[in-house]
Amino acid sequence: MNFTKSFTLWLTLLLLAVTSFVLWKNRNSEMHIVQLGIVGHWRTLHPGLQHTAVGDMVLSNQFEALVGISDSGIVGPGAAKSWQISEDFRTITFNIDTSRKYSDGSQLEASDFKRSWEQSLQMESRSANSSALDVLYALEGFDEFEKTKQLSGVKAISKDLLELRFRSPFRLALTHLSGDRFAAFKESHGKYFGTGPYVIRALGENELEFTPNTFHTSSSNHPHSIRLRSIEPNEIIASLTGGAADAVVQTRGESIPNEYGAAKNLSVFTGTEVAHTTALVNGTPGRLLSDRRFRLALQTVLLQICNERPDAIGNSEFLRIDPQSFLPQQPGRLSETETADLVQLGSAFINELKERTKVRPLHIHYIHSAPRTAWIIERLKSHGIEISTSSGPLDNKSHLEFFYKTPHFDLLFASFSVVQGDPDGIYHKLGKHGAILTPVTYREEVGRLLEEGRQIIGQEKLDEHYKKVSRAILTEVPYIHLGFSKSVTLVRNDRVDVDNVALRRNEGHFGIFKLK
Repeated sequence: MNFTKSFTLWLTLLLLAVTSFVLWKNRNSEMHIVQLGIVGHWRTLHPGLQHTAVGDMVLSNQFEALVGISDSGIVGPGAAKSWQISEDFRTITFNIDTSRKYSDGSQLEASDFKRSWEQSLQMESRSANSSALDVLYALEGFDEFEKTKQLSGVKAISKDLLELRFRSPFRLALTHLSGDRFAAFKESHGKYFGTGPYVIRALGENELEFTPNTFHTSSSNHPHSIRLRSIEPNEIIASLTGGAADAVVQTRGESIPNEYGAAKNLSVFTGTEVAHTTALVNGTPGRLLSDRRFRLALQTVLLQICNERPDAIGNSEFLRIDPQSFLPQQPGRLSETETADLVQLGSAFINELKERTKVRPLHIHYIHSAPRTAWIIERLKSHGIEISTSSGPLDNKSHLEFFYKTPHFDLLFASFSVVQGDPDGIYHKLGKHGAILTPVTYREEVGRLLEEGRQIIGQEKLDEHYKKVSRAILTEVPYIHLGFSKSVTLVRNDRVDVDNVALRRNEGHFGIFKLK
């Protein structure tokens, strides 16, 4: 009897000890979770459907493309260790790093890319075009894909050799292939596996959990789990000062509240220009702005308004007003004098636009997280342009529906990512097969010139040709280019250390944040 009582007592104590250890471990685990915020939403956790810069950054933690972009903007190795490009720029052969493993422990092979891309092309797109289209459409066999369901221009020669054959020379193929929509993935029971440093799991509509991929070579360098929350611009400072976020990553500078400088224990890291800030102009038949004269007039008025008050559309410390689509160091940049003359072409049609809007007021929308845009609407009214009473803010979900599927607007304020270096990067927004093209902004002349630009091999010819693209954008007005916004990362320096703040959309590895 005494033995039984003693045994029961010891068993009870043991269970209490185990329970206490588990509770302590869980609390300790919570303490070792890096809390991150990001402005915007990833939209999808499938690489083949990814169509936003936020999504590309998030998914790069789980999936790895063939190549990546370095801090200096140079293409470097990713899932491919090396590659060879044929003299005619039509064939690229990649040497796949087969030492990489998926988070289920299986080995990466060249055939995984072919299978992943072909599966992605068969999925219902979340944007107007398939997210992978702006590269894959140029491959041999793409025209027959709807029938064959295979890309004959993609061939796995062996486990570690992948060959891509394009129908014509494609100068910027490597840069585009750095996008995570071109990563390899595996699927099992509705779950997707990648070879990146983390495994992503949705905790809710606006929250993700990142746990280390134990099979990744850098897993020892990523000891912390991560929680990522989608936040609005007006929540940035409160999230940091209130402790909900240890850092807010890769925010477009226009979104940073002006009062950020008053926050304590905050380090601010500013990167390069990462976003075009624009107003998309609906030129589809039947809309008021299908008339090019009125598009030109609206461009003249809107840029005048923005120059009057640069901070109206965002934090002017991190946003530069600029009507041109190419950065100062990119080929295709026009002189300031020529640009000003082109912007003023609409002056002759402003009065007529005012009269027409009395009959057909403009429908203007912006995302609800950018309330400063409302000031622009009021200024348009003060210039005599009538605005529909149905104009106003959209939530993030409705914003993308308007963007791609139901374009019931005349003007939509929206940003999209900058591709540094080669001016062909603008193709993903304005090209006929662009991954984020919206039908309302497609202009035949701009699209034709962008297709011609893809055939150019010699770098010395780029500037002359893309100057034509610049002129076409300013005169056909697919959008009104308001400026360039820089990337900004804000860090609670009393809570985390940062190894490197050069986060990029294709290599936004969150393992750079270490808890103190």
